[in-house]
Amino acid sequence: MSTIIKEDLIVESSAIQYATYYNRSKKLFVMFSNAHCYEYQDVDPHVWEGLRASPSAGAFINRVIKKYHFNKIV
Repeated sequence: MSTIIKEDLIVESSAIQYATYYNRSKKLFVMFSNAHCYEYQDVDPHVWEGLRASPSAGAFINRVIKKYHFNKIV
């Protein structure tokens, strides 16, 4: 049985370049267009699915993801 442990999302967005979600640790990494990278913690899989399905990744991140605890990576 295969288990997805990491998923990447590359979007056409003025706000972000890409996002990577780690299912086991529930961590989400987001690389913004300004080259800053953030790690968001305890992000549930349904939130990741919401980001993937959103017509505007930047708006979804501002509305939902930024409420999570984060660390600035770069």
